[in-house]
Amino acid sequence: MFTSEIIPAAAADAVGRVPRPDTECHARAHEFLVGLIGSVPDDLTWDQTHRLQGHAHLGGHELVVIAPRDDAHSTVVLTTQDWDQVRLTGGEQRRSLLGAYAIGDRFQLAAMLANHHPMAAAA
Repeated sequence: MFTSEIIPAAAADAVGRVPRPDTECHARAHEFLVGLIGSVPDDLTWDQTHRLQGHAHLGGHELVVIAPRDDAHSTVVLTTQDWDQVRLTGGEQRRSLLGAYAIGDRFQLAAMLANHHPMAAAA
């Protein structure tokens, strides 16, 4: 399962999932990023509305980081372009796209950096 699937806290508790505090979710995402890129990006910021959604830049690319809310989920890292496609879908299609687009290791990160166009520099 991926963190982008929304399950209300009451329903999550009913299936044995215990949501973590946001700070612990962010710490887990930080650990994942250190393993993926060697450090936490200096500009990583967490969204005030979607509290488990972070944004950072790497090599001219904007990344979306979704922190895991419980033990049934893992950190998900995507390009903003891929996230835009994922968030417009639902159900099985969303899970399929997350599986296809998630950057889970250094090989996938290197491929993304080589194949995606960096953001245009601000004028």
